[in-house]
Amino acid sequence: MAQCNNNKQCLSFFYNKKLRKCVLHRKHFYQSFSTPEISEEGWKYYTAKYDGTKKCSVGYTFCRELDYCYKIFRGTRDIGGAKWRCNSVGGQLSAINSPEKQDFLEHVMVGRPHRPVLIDGEKQPDDTWRQENGSLLTYSNWYPNEPNADGNCIQLCTGDKWCDVHCRFVQDVLYMCEE
Repeated sequence: MAQCNNNKQCLSFFYNKKLRKCVLHRKHFYQSFSTPEISEEGWKYYTAKYDGTKKCSVGYTFCRELDYCYKIFRGTRDIGGAKWRCNSVGGQLSAINSPEKQDFLEHVMVGRPHRPVLIDGEKQPDDTWRQENGSLLTYSNWYPNEPNADGNCIQLCTGDKWCDVHCRFVQDVLYMCEE
């Protein structure tokens, strides 16, 4: 178990005391996602211990690797509705501002039912892309031929690449809030 708790990339693990085996994971397993199937008896699921560097609000999960708190939601929303929901729980819609955060989001969302994931970022009149807090998006992971002027907001599309979408397009989506 110490192997997982000492590894900042490990967010959860399965441990079999009888076999003295540990399977490390870079994601948490939620009811809406499928858990790995382990055929042997005696496996238990654990989340990595919180190391005390940051305290998250109730309902948020701490990401040790990136040192931030997040919460995943599913619902029929547009970007404005997702931002409103995040604000109502003390957070903001997650922005992907580094390759590490892109990689983390992909790992957390792996195994999700096929649906788009809304992320923070809005096209400005001067054609730059900015986060809700006003900071410039300096990292991007656009799908080929994107942005293509379909919209002024961003979602993860096929292969977790970015697509521009209409901000008021309502759909069944996943989104992550962070604090």
